[in-house]
Amino acid sequence: MVQPFYIATMVMVLKNTLSLSIYKWYSFVTSLFSWTSFFGIVAISLDRLLVIQLHLRYQELVTQKRVTAVVISIWVFSTILSLVVSFQLIPVDVKTLNAILVVVMGLCFICTTIIYCKIYITVRRHTKEIYKYRSRKQKNGELANARGVLPEKLGRGVRPASQNPYPIYDQNLQFSLPYL
Repeated sequence: MVQPFYIATMVMVLKNTLSLSIYKWYSFVTSLFSWTSFFGIVAISLDRLLVIQLHLRYQELVTQKRVTAVVISIWVFSTILSLVVSFQLIPVDVKTLNAILVVVMGLCFICTTIIYCKIYITVRRHTKEIYKYRSRKQKNGELANARGVLPEKLGRGVRPASQNPYPIYDQNLQFSLPYL
């Protein structure tokens, strides 16, 4: 939805027919989807941390209603933030508004960084525990039964996204850092 707005805006800029209202709507739409994506990445990283740390309790704590409430609140908060930024519904100085946006974005980056560090530490600990378990089983000669359950080279080679979340974090950082 943002791409057609961008093309239309660029055509109007080239023709010198860009009105202020169209620019404000373009700014609103791009800001809305940017903030929603940004807060969505924070929510996904928190969800991955809960999956890894809560194990079997995850299903009872993370219910469909709670997920729906989080998604709706992300969209509502992003909409309010985009309206304030694009249409200046609250009369705030530009420097103050930019400072607030930098603080919000900075807090989200700090939270995401801490969450991914916790994920990394937890996955490393679990991998070491699995290797210890396998080595004890191998010494006792009981590995034949566990061979179908545990992969031969766990933690090496291609890893699932839950074990390697950093590419998502890096992309978020690369695309959002110019706006800080």
